[in-house]
Amino acid sequence: MKHLLLALLFLLPFTFKAQKSNTDDLNRYLRKSTNQKKTANILLITGGGLMFTGLIVGNQGDHKGFIDANALAGLGVFTLGALTSVISIPFYISAHQNKKKLIKFSPTVGIIPANTTVQNNNYGAVGLTLNF
Repeated sequence: MKHLLLALLFLLPFTFKAQKSNTDDLNRYLRKSTNQKKTANILLITGGGLMFTGLIVGNQGDHKGFIDANALAGLGVFTLGALTSVISIPFYISAHQNKKKLIKFSPTVGIIPANTTVQNNNYGAVGLTLNF
């Protein structure tokens, strides 16, 4: 029993960390934000291109009937582009929320040296640090 307790005493410091770094979380939020913004940009550009293509295809018909085939195809492509553009909105919102989680304010205190040729002065500084 003593040997088991002694082995457990030596293994516990290896399994637990006393301090956890938040840099992994910050990098994860930054990576998620950039990936979501890229996805949103791709969806928005694709949707705009599809809407533009739908307008061009819809206006190329001979306009002899009430709704010709080109107008119907253009309406379908335009609707698909509008839906694709609307789908990009949640990606922009979640990218903004992840970026807000990344930005943090923290108070700082420091000394600013103002060295001149005549005398050396040090000034105390109090402020906020913006980490992003």
